[in-house]
Amino acid sequence: MTATMVGSLPAPALIDDAVGTESAPRVDNAAEVFLTAAVARHRDAPAVRDRYGRWTYAELDAAADSFARELDGHGIRPGDRVPARVDSSRECTAVLYGTWRRGAVLVPVNPGMKAFHLRAVLVDCGPSLIVVDSGERTGADGLTWPSGVPVAVAGELDLSGPADPAARTQAEVPADRLALLVYTSGSTSAPKAVACPHGPVVFAARAIQARLNYRPDDVVLTAVPLSFDYGLYQVLLSALADAELLLSGPADHARLLGFARDHGATVVPLVPSLGELLVKLATRDPRPTRVRLFTSTGATLNPPLIALLRETFPGASMAPMYGTTECKRITTLEPDDDLARPDSAYGRPRCSSRRTTATWPSSSSPRHRT
Repeated sequence: MTATMVGSLPAPALIDDAVGTESAPRVDNAAEVFLTAAVARHRDAPAVRDRYGRWTYAELDAAADSFARELDGHGIRPGDRVPARVDSSRECTAVLYGTWRRGAVLVPVNPGMKAFHLRAVLVDCGPSLIVVDSGERTGADGLTWPSGVPVAVAGELDLSGPADPAARTQAEVPADRLALLVYTSGSTSAPKAVACPHGPVVFAARAIQARLNYRPDDVVLTAVPLSFDYGLYQVLLSALADAELLLSGPADHARLLGFARDHGATVVPLVPSLGELLVKLATRDPRPTRVRLFTSTGATLNPPLIALLRETFPGASMAPMYGTTECKRITTLEPDDDLARPDSAYGRPRCSSRRTTATWPSSSSPRHRT
């Protein structure tokens, strides 16, 4: 396939005030709320495991500071965009928190995104550094990375530490400082960026945790890609609960149930295809698991599949949710509330929410959605 050059990308920010505005209240950086607080509570507790090993919260803390130093070495400044096109791995969690500690903006990119959409994302976000897996160090799907933009290979990063709290100069940020740019799939048009500031990211994660109640002894099996906000928020929810995040990628789906058993998974975020897969795998190997909770969002789990999951995994509760990329989670059924409220597919609005309606003149619709 002939490689296509994106070209030199424009330096100016594509979103006004990406570093936050002076009028916004100062809040804790999301990395402080999730990771630093978890380290203070349970530094030696298991934080994240993939198929190649495990980090404690202290080790993840050191890895995040290591990546922040990597960014500093490349001259990355607050508000700069850092796209990460990597499979679900421990390194991905260090990239998330390290990017935030540097004050920069993480742009999760689906590793399966094709060149047409990937080109649009790169031109739109204006990357200052790109993080990739080893097979894509020069480009992806025939697309060459932009000239002049440094590329870091996740598996080759030195994330050994040490942790350096004194270097965290962005521990407080304006509440409207961008934390994430999450791109829509592009199924109907070019992908659109949803701008997620630190304040709303923290609010959304806390509101979801208030309903789902992840626990310190939970092991959260996340086979949903971290490039999907549903998967990414499992990193944050696990940290809020001092739980362990268990990461599995698409290439390992056939061994997913065995991985869950081997490491004692108790919480499993689902989309319908994963639910169907787990039921099929369990029919071949019906040994019990420790799963206590299934959650779902995105496409709706239909009632027959929910019934099959309950039958196949006795004692596991169901917590269907509804959301959009723009708003994150909108409504949540608390575990097993679907049994008491069969006519409610998604439950109540998240805590402390209010609804407003905004209209935009057709000639001045916003480039990015917040």
